[in-house]
Amino acid sequence: ESTSKEINLDYTSAVTIEKMLSFAIGTLKETDISGDDAMDLMPLADRLDYEPLRSACERVLLSLLTSSNAADLLACASESNCTHLAQMAKVVVDSLVLLEPALRQNLKYRSWQFHLLGNRVGLLNTIHMTRVN
Repeated sequence: ESTSKEINLDYTSAVTIEKMLSFAIGTLKETDISGDDAMDLMPLADRLDYEPLRSACERVLLSLLTSSNAADLLACASESNCTHLAQMAKVVVDSLVLLEPALRQNLKYRSWQFHLLGNRVGLLNTIHMTRVN
């Protein structure tokens, strides 16, 4: 790719490329990027070494991190070199693995409460307290 000055984008959709270009020219703002968009855009931004978009997608996905999507976000973050998102998602995944089934259900309910309130610190504290108890 680097010697021919061509980049193979067969692995992504035209819609994703269009959204990346919209972000580049300023018509797509970070606040307009959905979780699904971020999951599609982040690997593309990483492959093209487009740090502003990769960082924006990472922040979007961090704001959406829950116990129910942590494994998917961990996989996406690991593939896209998003170390902060990967670390946070790993904390959630590791915590869930250690919890007993009854505690998992309680955590799932409480994590949705915190997610709806936008309270990531509360979510992580709940996971930590559940692990300790």
